[in-house]
Amino acid sequence: MGISEIIHADKDEQDRKYYTAAYVLSKVDIPSILFFLGILLAVSALEATDMLKNVAVSLNQTIANIDLIVLIIGIASAVVDNVPIVAAVVGMYDLNTFPPDAKLWEFLAYCAERVAVYWLLVQRLVWRLWVWNGWDLAGTFAELVVWPC
Repeated sequence: MGISEIIHADKDEQDRKYYTAAYVLSKVDIPSILFFLGILLAVSALEATDMLKNVAVSLNQTIANIDLIVLIIGIASAVVDNVPIVAAVVGMYDLNTFPPDAKLWEFLAYCAERVAVYWLLVQRLVWRLWVWNGWDLAGTFAELVVWPC
């Protein structure tokens, strides 16, 4: 007997069915779970073959500025989903070197979020230039000016 069944024991059978594990599992979006599982499996494969460590070493030797590296990774997150990017960066940089509260992770989250917002604004700008609605275009320019503040 599960905890949910104990908590909802006083309800009748019809109301209780919404709190069962079987009902909850029937509402799970399986394709999304498989998508993220595949992404994380691919990143784990790259980590197991030390390819992510090699990329980190290569970036550190080539660029040698961790802030610039994170900015480049943030820009890449405009094209690639943030989940595999962050999973890859966790595989690239050791959590002993960069603990969870290190500036690297905060700056990575900031850059990934900001670049995504700017990418959406650029897409809106291009669409508004295409449609050519003057008020919408003026609003987009105002967003581009005000948003970074």
